[in-house]
Amino acid sequence: MTEGIAQTFPIEVTRKWLDLAERRKAYLVELYETGRWQLFYGEAEFVDRLREAIDVVERWSLTAQTLLDGAARDPAADVVAAEDGADEPNVCAE
Repeated sequence: MTEGIAQTFPIEVTRKWLDLAERRKAYLVELYETGRWQLFYGEAEFVDRLREAIDVVERWSLTAQTLLDGAARDPAADVVAAEDGADEPNVCAE
């Protein structure tokens, strides 16, 4: 799935999504450290949100790395693969 996304998004867009994901994770960590999470979430829901935020950061990091690796080898290969449609991105998270 990540390879399909990497062939669709430019690196600038990927970096912006990664930055947004990292800010969301940092916000949830701040809520945890201050104890304010208890004002907004139950324990199980907060843990789920934090795990999801960590997972999203890892996926966008992998996508950005895939893009950088692809740009380093041969950018034309990514264009051909994207036009072929073999690796369509999956928009469903679950």
